Amino acid sequence: MVEYKDPVAEQIKAYILDDPPFSMDIGNTTSEPGWHKLRSSGSRIWLHGSEELAAGLWSREISAYYLSNRSLLNSLETDSPEFPLIAKANQFLKGLPEKERTQEILFIIHAKRILRVSRMLSARIITEIPAADESAEDICRYIRRLYQIAPETISPVLPYTKTNSSAAAALCPDKIPLTLSGIRTPEEALMAAGFITRGIILQAPPGVTPESLAWDTMAALKAVETETKAPDLIINGVSGEQELISLSGFPVINLHVNIASTLLHQPGSNASPLSEMEASERIRTLRSDDFYQRITARL
Repeated sequence: MVEYKDPVAEQIKAYILDDPPFSMDIGNTTSEPGWHKLRSSGSRIWLHGSEELAAGLWSREISAYYLSNRSLLNSLETDSPEFPLIAKANQFLKGLPEKERTQEILFIIHAKRILRVSRMLSARIITEIPAADESAEDICRYIRRLYQIAPETISPVLPYTKTNSSAAAALCPDKIPLTLSGIRTPEEALMAAGFITRGIILQAPPGVTPESLAWDTMAALKAVETETKAPDLIINGVSGEQELISLSGFPVINLHVNIASTLLHQPGSNASPLSEMEASERIRTLRSDDFYQRITARL
């Protein structure tokens, strides 16, 4: 991938930002009374899943939209708004070697999708980084370049691995609001708490409920003495109203749009959200090569 601050990187940034400037303004966003009790408990709400359904559910009580790698893969489908960018970016980057050109096309598609969804929702985007097989140096380079596109809009997420933890530690001086996902034990949470600047996403292993994992991990984090503010705890996998009630007051709850629409008694889509185990397996098997092969096939 092109080096951070390289002149080509600056050209790519300008190409990404050729749309009208975006300014986040929730002043005209409607309020949803159905969230008032949860918000008054101190919990913040994120949504993930269908962007279109999220737009229909969006209110000023929602803090952010979570853009997954699965959603990013959808950008490579022919009916995606980002699909025409593949041919355009290929011409724009024709002087680069094929592998590097493919990486840059993915980067452009990723950044453009973030900006499009952010404009659609007037919201901050919490985005997974498609760099599961990259080195820590490559991951840092990708995140630094992505974040500088729109610092007020983008918050990167990395799955918890040894390589990604090294990248997260290396990014500390940059003060990028970074989140680690897939934390499964209090021990992992304690280790991550030392260098994560934004949040820790809890992922329950099979047989462990999100609630029990959440409170165990919260207790572990409270035991950590740091000079800076402890990272937010974010819980995935809430599947119904009773579970949501039991988590009332938890720092951040990341709800699938179908669950959110059910809780608000609004019609959702027919698709079911992934279970915690299914989501974990998708993340584990998803590799950056999947993106590169899909893009290369279009060149």
